[in-house]
Amino acid sequence: MTDPIARLLAAPPDLPVAAGLDDLRALLDTHTCAVVTAPPGTGKTTLVPPLVADVLRGRGHEGRVVVTQPRRVAARAAASRA
Repeated sequence: MTDPIARLLAAPPDLPVAAGLDDLRALLDTHTCAVVTAPPGTGKTTLVPPLVADVLRGRGHEGRVVVTQPRRVAARAAASRA
């Protein structure tokens, strides 16, 4: 079975944030932090944390990417997708 993060990033769902994933990856190659802002429903919670985890794994780091959200329902929905 293939890695679920690699599988997700190889064929991301059709969400607006997907168009910026390559740019975000390039930014994280040279910076230690980034702020991603976009309207609700654009895919930030679905695609950005897996990308960050993949970048960190590529640097030899293991662990978790923790996401906090002010909207409880969105946090629960994201957790159910993990």
